[in-house]
Amino acid sequence: MSWLIQSTDPLLLNTRVNTLVAELDPAGFNTMRLNVQQSTLAAISAAAMASPMLGTHRVVVLEQIISARAASQADTSSDEDDDGADAGGKVPWADLRALLQQLPPTAAVIIAHGSVLANGHYVQKALRALDWTIEAIQPPSGDQLLQWVQTRVQDEGGRATARPIQTLLNRLFPETWRGATRGAAPPDLTLLANEIAKLVTAAGDDVIDDALIESLVADRSESRPFKLADAMYASSEDALRELLHAQESGDPSEMLLPQVASDLGVTTLAKLGASAQLTPIQMSQALGTSPQRVGTLLQRRRAVSPQALQRGLERLRAADAGIKRGRLYDAQTAMTPLVAESAADLGAPRARQGRQQTTRRD
Repeated sequence: MSWLIQSTDPLLLNTRVNTLVAELDPAGFNTMRLNVQQSTLAAISAAAMASPMLGTHRVVVLEQIISARAASQADTSSDEDDDGADAGGKVPWADLRALLQQLPPTAAVIIAHGSVLANGHYVQKALRALDWTIEAIQPPSGDQLLQWVQTRVQDEGGRATARPIQTLLNRLFPETWRGATRGAAPPDLTLLANEIAKLVTAAGDDVIDDALIESLVADRSESRPFKLADAMYASSEDALRELLHAQESGDPSEMLLPQVASDLGVTTLAKLGASAQLTPIQMSQALGTSPQRVGTLLQRRRAVSPQALQRGLERLRAADAGIKRGRLYDAQTAMTPLVAESAADLGAPRARQGRQQTTRRD
């Protein structure tokens, strides 16, 4: 009786793991949580092999079962010939797998993994062979996310109708909450849950409305990733300056890269939608972003050619794929030439003309 629980969202992952632990060990006397790469095989073995105290199961929750480098490739690697024997780490997977094959009937092991492994990944194959229960929890989007927020508001003791909930999602995740945006990280449910708790407290006995949301929730359509994307259409100098500000503010390049790539992809589709005479509302529904963002994209990117957008999109997506598959290990260093080259290609005609005139004068 053991589980592999997978999700890219920490809140969903922890909620499911905590639910299982509460079912298996209601009193909490027989549960131990271990980070495998900060522990030892002997400590994990002792926890799993110990007899339960005043209960029927000894519950062991294992996190980071494979090394950080192996985990960076885990969601895309599905090599059928790879058994993980070469995967490094403080506790190698091969040793942990051997231990899991010897668990006593009283042991209930829960592996909590912060990504969704490919079906052919060596961890998945090994645990399926041991008849483990394997679950992959995907973050909700679109109507499912609306329902998730509604339920969360009710669980917190608050009230909100569908329109304010959409306002909240448009302010926090303008590009991603409807689920139609490729390449961008899904909505952060921990952030969303914190904002919901804040709104419920502020509303008291009243219904959460648009005015309350607009006064308390920051509009992230003007957040760093969007500012960086906007700067790339001005000049290389502006884009590199904004990239430096984003990195100094603590925005990880691994997150900036797919978000900027997403902006280019949405811009490309928005321009196609405009040429087909679709309204901003129609385009926002199709693209999974807000009408305001569509308007901004079309206004600021009017002079950019589809060919330049496609070239920039291909550069950024190739780099993002390289990082996720372990071919590129330093996203922060990779971002600088990527942003500079793409911005030089995408920059407004007046910026390019200015550079050309300066070159001619020189």
